[in-house]
Amino acid sequence: TQLLIDLPIRLPGGIEYWDFTCSPIRDERGVLEDLLLVGVNVTARVAQHERQKRNVDQAQERVSQMVELHRVSLEVASQLGQDPTKLLRMILGKMVALVQATGGVIWYADRERGDLECVISVGLPRDYMGQAVPRGAGLPGRVAITGESQRVDDYRSYPLRTGEFDDPAFRAVAAVPMQQRNQVIGVIGLVKTAESVTPKYPDEAPPATFSEDDIWLLELFAVQAAHAIENTRTYLDMERAYQQQRALDRQKDDFIARASHDLRLPLTSVVGYLDLALEMLPQARDDDVRHLLQTAADEAQRMKELMDQLLEQARLDDGKREVHLAPVALAEVVKEVVAARRKQVALHGTPYEFTVMVAPDLVVMTDLARLKEILENVLSNAVKYSPKGGQITVEAHGVGAVAEMRISDQGIGIPADAHAQIFERFTRVDSPLASAIGGTGLGLYLARQLAESMGGTIALERSTPEVGSIFLVTLPC
Repeated sequence: TQLLIDLPIRLPGGIEYWDFTCSPIRDERGVLEDLLLVGVNVTARVAQHERQKRNVDQAQERVSQMVELHRVSLEVASQLGQDPTKLLRMILGKMVALVQATGGVIWYADRERGDLECVISVGLPRDYMGQAVPRGAGLPGRVAITGESQRVDDYRSYPLRTGEFDDPAFRAVAAVPMQQRNQVIGVIGLVKTAESVTPKYPDEAPPATFSEDDIWLLELFAVQAAHAIENTRTYLDMERAYQQQRALDRQKDDFIARASHDLRLPLTSVVGYLDLALEMLPQARDDDVRHLLQTAADEAQRMKELMDQLLEQARLDDGKREVHLAPVALAEVVKEVVAARRKQVALHGTPYEFTVMVAPDLVVMTDLARLKEILENVLSNAVKYSPKGGQITVEAHGVGAVAEMRISDQGIGIPADAHAQIFERFTRVDSPLASAIGGTGLGLYLARQLAESMGGTIALERSTPEVGSIFLVTLPC
């Protein structure tokens, strides 16, 4: 009987594989006399078989990787509009496993500054959550700038490593960008330590570094991670824009209702008082007719102001209003506008006291017509929202290259939660007192647009309910 033995033999030059066949030698009577041992070196054949096996294993591994990538892409597509953190953690976990890394991190890139902030940290010796890496600093910072993947075989000797991402156990590090529309929106970093991996085959060393194939695979997964982030950002931007549009639509609806009401009231008053004046004219006293006609004129003026605001807003929105800057003596303009407002309110008997404190030599570079509109809008609000009268003051002085003008009143004031919205179009203070007062919600919006068009600003400096408000207007000198 023959005996076949496959035997690996370790020699100084390496391992060789031999096939041994042992055959008995017998005499004429069948008695065993000797053994014939024949050895054949099959190292080349074994090596070829091993290569074929590894090729098959690698092909199967690549198929498994593509299957995982497909699963991830399906997950990304199904998670639209949801918090991507859980999905990104899953993607990072798969990346770590597929390239036999110890762990990894995901950094988001700040849209304005470009700095990186760690949002996910998995499997590393310490938690890097919240850790910031300045733009351009270290390996991840360089990837964020260049948009190209980088790998370091010996991170301990890497000269640009940064304290924001470092550990004595780090051996090999790879960083790949997450990009959308040629812009880096984040970076994924993976780490291997000396103890993190084991060889797949007995005769190979542990893969302690990242190969080109590893980088290729990581880049494919980074694309999916970028899609997850960008899908969420796009969804949130669209949702935000939709909500803003809905809010604007509601404001427009409210404005149309208010404008219709506010325009109808003075028009009705004008028609009514004129009809009454005509009926009373034959037997009426001059004072009675004058009072009726004055009331009609006041209501017509109020309607004119409303229409002026609507037309001015349309001109500003269409960009049809030109700016003509010229030196203007601020004191003269303020006195002129205040005098007109004082004359108008005096007819109603409400006790307003106007005070002007502007240096006669204060000159601003402005558009005269626009400056008057700003003053008229702010003073109109001061009068309108001070139903009991009181002190209205306009004071101005130069501060460096600008003039600061403050308009203060003793009116109903503005609640703190409304300060940020009062300069928005169609916005009015939501309070019982304010609701009883007519208006379009365009006055302060127009004042801001006009001021900014001339290189100036307008802001609510201070306001206290039932005490009054102070508005600050700045104009270039």
